[in-house]
Amino acid sequence: MATFDGPARAVRCGATIAEVARRLQLPFHIGAHTGECELIDGTIQGMTSDIAAQVATEATPGEVLVSRTVRDLVAGSGLRFHECGKHIQPEDDSDLTLYCVDAAHLHSTLLSY
Repeated sequence: MATFDGPARAVRCGATIAEVARRLQLPFHIGAHTGECELIDGTIQGMTSDIAAQVATEATPGEVLVSRTVRDLVAGSGLRFHECGKHIQPEDDSDLTLYCVDAAHLHSTLLSY
């Protein structure tokens, strides 16, 4: 679990990690969600971290998934996503659609990150 000063940075970092892991043949599952977090005894906790963990669990190895919240907040950043047919149901019983990062587009811009 990691925190970032903005969701676009989190997505770009996740995509970079996924690309390096793919090259090293390591099975990483990466997911991102954004919201308020609690830091208790040096550990990130709360509903936002629980949702982020759920998003990551839904990702297949090498896939970077984000919540609809992240996708909406990074509008205009140049990041591209597509709906991948995956959903999670957080504790508040909402249905949260997940989006896959368009890796083909992103990999061409990773070197500038």
